[in-house]
Amino acid sequence: MAGDRLTTLASGTASPIGIALDASRVYWGTGDGAVLATPLGGGETTTLTTSLGGQEGGPNRLALHGTTLYWTSPTSPGAIYSCATTGCAKPTTIASGNVAPYGIAADASTEVQS
Repeated sequence: MAGDRLTTLASGTASPIGIALDASRVYWGTGDGAVLATPLGGGETTTLTTSLGGQEGGPNRLALHGTTLYWTSPTSPGAIYSCATTGCAKPTTIASGNVAPYGIAADASTEVQS
């Protein structure tokens, strides 16, 4: 549309991948194993967790359910993790030992159980 402008929400992150958003923030993973968030209108980027540290592979795809963020890590151990949207010292492992999980989804009527 004529007159629309692009807004840079964040920059300088290592290999950003995957994206999820709620009413106020956008969330994404990085190639070095972090999960980040920033306000939809741009602003300060918050690190939710860095505990993967690239050892299990970076977050690949993300999904949001309420105040919990879920993501897949397709490399060893082939896991699905979760973390509160406010951050966490160590993500919760929902499942592991999967063969390259990539996609993930959640909706308002589904509660993911660990």
